[in-house]
Amino acid sequence: MKINILTSIIVTLLLGCTSDSSLDTQIETIEPVCLQDIVKSILEEDVSNPRRSISAYTFNGEKVFVITPSSHVSEPATNVVNTNCETICLIGGIDGSDNDCENFDSAVFIETVWTDPR
Repeated sequence: MKINILTSIIVTLLLGCTSDSSLDTQIETIEPVCLQDIVKSILEEDVSNPRRSISAYTFNGEKVFVITPSSHVSEPATNVVNTNCETICLIGGIDGSDNDCENFDSAVFIETVWTDPR
């Protein structure tokens, strides 16, 4: 009986853990490749609540990526980058003062590319 309980505990622990190599493999599938560096830098930060994520949209005829800000900054603004990871505009700030994405409400959501798994 003790062996069954011990085996169950070990199996549960092994199945519940995500290895670094598994996370690396997930990061390597993110396209465009420049977003992989952004994800790696997010993972070096403290966990944010809500979790940070990257979503793809169509905006002004091009594919863009919205990178949610960290909850650890005093005036978070959402960064919008193109497929070369160049910032094209910012959304928000606490009082909206950083909002220079004109007409972003017309952007069309494509998919969530990545969400922080921690």
